[in-house]
Amino acid sequence: MHHYIFITTLFANDNRFEAEYIRLLDEQKQKTEAQFEDTTKCYKGYYYPVCINDAYGLLVDCSINDKSAPQRAKCFAELKEEIQQNRLQGEQPTIGQTWMISGWFPEGSEKTPAEIAEACYAALMSTQRWENDLQGKGKWMGADIFELSKYRIVMKEDATREARIQDIQDNQHVIIIIYPDRETADIAAFFYDGWMRMFLFRHKVLWNYGQSRILKHELKSQFSQIEKVESDIKIGLAKGREIDLLNEKFYDLQGSFDRYIKFLRTLDLLKGAIDINLKNYQSAESTQKNKALKLKAEAETELDFLDIFIAEFKEKYLQQIIKDRSNMWTGMKLLQEVIKATESSVAVEKVKRDKNFQELLTDLGVGWAVGSFLAGRLQTEDKLSVEKLGSVEKLVSVETIQYYATLLGPPVGTAIAAALLFRFGRFLLVRSDVLSQLYSLTVGKIVEMLKK
Repeated sequence: MHHYIFITTLFANDNRFEAEYIRLLDEQKQKTEAQFEDTTKCYKGYYYPVCINDAYGLLVDCSINDKSAPQRAKCFAELKEEIQQNRLQGEQPTIGQTWMISGWFPEGSEKTPAEIAEACYAALMSTQRWENDLQGKGKWMGADIFELSKYRIVMKEDATREARIQDIQDNQHVIIIIYPDRETADIAAFFYDGWMRMFLFRHKVLWNYGQSRILKHELKSQFSQIEKVESDIKIGLAKGREIDLLNEKFYDLQGSFDRYIKFLRTLDLLKGAIDINLKNYQSAESTQKNKALKLKAEAETELDFLDIFIAEFKEKYLQQIIKDRSNMWTGMKLLQEVIKATESSVAVEKVKRDKNFQELLTDLGVGWAVGSFLAGRLQTEDKLSVEKLGSVEKLVSVETIQYYATLLGPPVGTAIAAALLFRFGRFLLVRSDVLSQLYSLTVGKIVEMLKK
């Protein structure tokens, strides 16, 4: 039976926003469409889809048909394969999953509940080791309950926020319950709702942490990008590159900074989500424990070992997020200063270049007027006398002025040549007092020549 046949029914029943718990199949469909059985392999089971707050959960129950005869621990490896390959068809969960193994203690068994649980774990997780993954153990309505988990970040360098959870973390979680008898095992089936809610919050916490690692990676990437663009702008300013190109790079700089702020605020939101889900996990654990005590008060129920997850997560992972947030906010303040300084440098360079351009227009205007007058004189004379120009030839040769006059024709060519002369004179003027005097002397000779 393919689990996709539930989609229409699921959305039809999911009509309450952020409801705490919704069964997405009514009792009739649960007894018919949600059941499966494989007589050739002696397996049977059912699907149980629910909506919990803002997430969907799916319980896939699969067991051996014959519950009267003892089974070897290796049967759990076969049940796992049946669920993964035939029931889920290889699909992986988005947020996380918990494998729950349960059975009752066989009469006359010489093994302890812990030994049976260890054998079951070895069959279910053949590559894992019991002693490395055992987180704790306790009591559940007189049954022995064990929790085993393995968690590590396996994020790749090019991971983005769109990455699947399987690509950024290795999260394995197993609960094993060995009941004292079949009656207790049958009663415990009514607690599946509570287990699903509780473990959903656990997986949300780890999912949020995995997303925070991606955000940290993206924040570091944006920081490096900002530093690189800022360096490019400095080099561009030193080499006198076009102001439009520098402005374009500054816009890129601002865009990277905006993304940095966005990722940083999202990291704050993830930290808040983790705090909420940790509280919800602890609350669900308390609720589950209280229900068990009310239903079977005479049986021992002790689930304190489940709090180990909360303590370890706060110590190892939550502190890491808090440290990252502090570092990234400090980095944000440094980047603000870098951007302000860069913006000022680009603005100053723009004003400087605008001033030079205005000076050039002024020189060209004055030079054009003088040059036009000089061009009129050139039309009546065969050539300019070197003696009349005096020291001007040291700045701009007579041949140069005559060349432009011949090339472009009077009065345009001579006017441009004169404009260049005045521009060069201004350049010398701002360099030193000596050159300033030379500029004044040269202009004086030209005016004296024009008067003649």
